[in-house]
Amino acid sequence: PAGNRPNTREVLYVKGVAGQDTLHVMVNHWPSRYGGQERSEPNRIAIAQLVREKVDSILARSANAKIIVMGDLNDYPNNQSVQDVLGAAVIPEQNGQPLFNLTADAAAEGLGSYFFQGKWGMLDQIIVSWSLLNAYDGLGCAPDAGKVMQLEWMMYIDKKGRALPDRTYGRDSYYGGISDHLPVYATFKY
Repeated sequence: PAGNRPNTREVLYVKGVAGQDTLHVMVNHWPSRYGGQERSEPNRIAIAQLVREKVDSILARSANAKIIVMGDLNDYPNNQSVQDVLGAAVIPEQNGQPLFNLTADAAAEGLGSYFFQGKWGMLDQIIVSWSLLNAYDGLGCAPDAGKVMQLEWMMYIDKKGRALPDRTYGRDSYYGGISDHLPVYATFKY
C-alpha cells in the first residue's frame, strides 16, 4: 500500500433515489487471496475499514439510512474483514452490528459463488443496513433475500462430474465461459 491507501481497486459509491427512499450503494472488488488468505488479509481488512468508515458516516447523518454494500469481497461472510471490521452480521439476532449479510444464509447452507479446492465459498456478497431488513415502508428485503444464480448454461461438468462455473480464462488459456464466479442477487420489495 502507498501511504494509508490499501492495495485495492476503488469502491464505487452511488447515492440515488428509489421511490421515496435515498439509497446508498457501494460496489466492491476487494484484493485477491493470491499468496494465501493470511498473507493477503491485511489488504482486505484495510479496505473493509474504509468502507466501514463510509457506512458509519452515512449512519451518523441518518440512523435509518438504506445502504447496500456488495461485490467480490474475496473473503467469506465469517472472515474478520467482513464480519468484524465491516460489521456485517450473519444472523438476524446479531443486530449490534451496523450491517446484515444477505448471502450468509446461503453460505451456511453450503452454497457459494466460487468453487476452490473442492469447496463452494461465498466470496461475492450482498450486505445491507438494518433499515432495509424487513422494512415497514419503502424499499426493504427479508433476511434470506440473498441467493446464488446457478443456471445450467453458466456451468461446465468437470472430470469428476461436478458442475462448476464455466470460467472465461484459466492462467494463460481462454475457455470462453462466463466467469469463474457465479452471480449473487437479492430480491427487494417496495
